[in-house]
Amino acid sequence: MSKRCHKFTQRGDRVLLDTHFHLDFIKSPEERQQFLSLLKALDVGIVAQTVLPTDFFSLLEELKESNTLLSLGYHPWWIQSDEQIELELAAFRSGLTKTRFIGEIGLDFSPKILDQASQDRQIAVLSAIFEAIIEASQPKQLPYILSLHTVRSAQAVLDLLEHYALPTYNVLPVFHRFNGTNDELFQLRRLGAYLSVNPLTLNTKKGRAYLQQMPADRLLLESDWPKQAQATFGQKQLLQLADDLADLLKETCDYMSELRGEDMTQQILHSQNALYFAN
Repeated sequence: MSKRCHKFTQRGDRVLLDTHFHLDFIKSPEERQQFLSLLKALDVGIVAQTVLPTDFFSLLEELKESNTLLSLGYHPWWIQSDEQIELELAAFRSGLTKTRFIGEIGLDFSPKILDQASQDRQIAVLSAIFEAIIEASQPKQLPYILSLHTVRSAQAVLDLLEHYALPTYNVLPVFHRFNGTNDELFQLRRLGAYLSVNPLTLNTKKGRAYLQQMPADRLLLESDWPKQAQATFGQKQLLQLADDLADLLKETCDYMSELRGEDMTQQILHSQNALYFAN
């Protein structure tokens, strides 16, 4: 496999990393660059998720000098025709030589999404993605890190991870906004998977219990922002978004530290270095 390139060399000794941010929802290239500059000044980093492999390639050239971790995704909401699937999977396979960050991928079995893409169709796409990752993975290289969408589908995603034995292929799954059952959490832990903690998780009794059950070194931060795509944000809104993101990440760390009775900020910084900033 050719060298997977990322220019982001800034280690996470002080930088809090949002592991699930939709930079592609900021549609203006100029505003994307402005936003990234604002984040840098705030000691905040992002893993920029994409929803289509072709979108990944659109951003790849633009962001090559920006020290941004760009993730290769095929979101289940964007699964369409057979022709589109063939095109996007071909782009996905090509993108595996450009990054080791994969997302957003997964399954969504909510009724609205099933009307658009059936369970079988979604599973076929995710299976093809896993097969491509296995083919591209190399034991002596840094691991592929997956950001997984699992709405009403955590068991199906876990079953696929086990079926393909993904963790044995130098692949680390990160469950984004996990809301599965306690049994599914146990299975997730047994697989060595991670949780990216969204503030909404902290608002529920189940979510708080899950955060206490997970090993400290398998918890990461996320926002899942912006909430929707916009053609333009404007300088004031970009500044507010950057400030709010910095506050959200710090407050999430503080809340988790209080909940668990340990310094989660230092633990998360350490985990970020190990997963995202390793050389």
